Amino acid sequence: MSKPSRPSSASANATAPPTSAQQRLQIALVSRRVWASLVNRIKAGDKLEFDNQQLLAVIRQQQTFSKAQLETLLDSPLTLRRYRHLLAAEQRQSDDHS
Repeated sequence: MSKPSRPSSASANATAPPTSAQQRLQIALVSRRVWASLVNRIKAGDKLEFDNQQLLAVIRQQQTFSKAQLETLLDSPLTLRRYRHLLAAEQRQSDDHS
């Protein structure tokens, strides 16, 4: 029987935060591509799954989504676009008050 292998230092560092600006930029670009692919989908019969109050409560960290609610959000491109719009508006508002 063989011993279980220890994770290599490369795999151990895979979850570590990026250290260089180039690594952070790469992660941001990948994240944007993932976000764009989620939001730009067209889904027949899509509708807003949460009202503005619910989305704003999550954005303002007054409430959190359950796993099922998060899956519902990710499965609704229309609701994701609304979330993105409200998030941008909140960020602009907080920047104006700073």
